[in-house]
Amino acid sequence: EATHSILLVHSQCEKYDSASLDKLTSVLMSGIEGLKVESSEKRPFASREALITRATGSMDGVQVHLQALALKKDRCLYDVVLIANSADSLKKDVTAFDALLGGFRP
Repeated sequence: EATHSILLVHSQCEKYDSASLDKLTSVLMSGIEGLKVESSEKRPFASREALITRATGSMDGVQVHLQALALKKDRCLYDVVLIANSADSLKKDVTAFDALLGGFRP
């Protein structure tokens, strides 16, 4: 059964090299109304510290559930975000999120 979740991968170099991972994640989620961060954990990824955040809120009146990774490496920022329309969809699709991270080489 399709979940209609979205998996977003984004990178940008040199613009954000002095900002913290917490600040970068905050900017990434700034368009989410009623944002509630459920968890936020720093852990090693690609030989650097990454921030994994799980949150809920709404966009344009639609409930969203997110899991995001923020990583800074070699003056570049990398964001990987899973956006789902329900907690069940997020739970189902987090496997794809983890698989993408398993093959991700910044």
